[in-house]
Amino acid sequence: MELSSDGARNIEVLHASQCEKCKRGEECDRSPNKKQMSSWSALLVGVCILLFGLGFGIPGIVMAYSDHKLVSDGVPSVGTVADVRFGDGRKAKRYKVMEVSYAVESGVAYSVDYRERYYQKREGSESAVAHKLRGTEMTVFYDPEEPRKAVVEGDEDGYFGPLLILLFMGGVGGFMTCAMADEMIRKKRKKNTAETV
Repeated sequence: MELSSDGARNIEVLHASQCEKCKRGEECDRSPNKKQMSSWSALLVGVCILLFGLGFGIPGIVMAYSDHKLVSDGVPSVGTVADVRFGDGRKAKRYKVMEVSYAVESGVAYSVDYRERYYQKREGSESAVAHKLRGTEMTVFYDPEEPRKAVVEGDEDGYFGPLLILLFMGGVGGFMTCAMADEMIRKKRKKNTAETV
């Protein structure tokens, strides 16, 4: 059973006369402004989650597609590890980054980076690993129309991570955005209907 606009106003007046926060001019949990702000906040959070999912998921899928297309349609070339450097990744993980040089059909040389996880206890010191890897041969696939565009075999970006981000974050963000927008539209219509009665 819905209250008339006069009945709703009477309840608000009664609440305002009994609520200590309302008496002091502060916003309470039943304040219309606070409810409106919480709706806007939820809508903003939903939009941010949606944009995050789209912003990280779509580029990741595009990169994975590009790498896999290079492997299937690109020209293979024998690459050689010219240099090895070490760096930190996420969650304090250590990586070895190999600079792999390769030559295209015209004879021009290019290079591409190949990154692998580095396990010091299993592989040994950085200097020993770098010395061992230099000169190692690897298969590189490059784009004949854009030879600088290449990928080392086995280093292709995967679809799973970006797809998971896109589906989960995009789905949650999209659902929240639609749900909050729909709720706000319904409240606006209800308020306009009550004012016209």
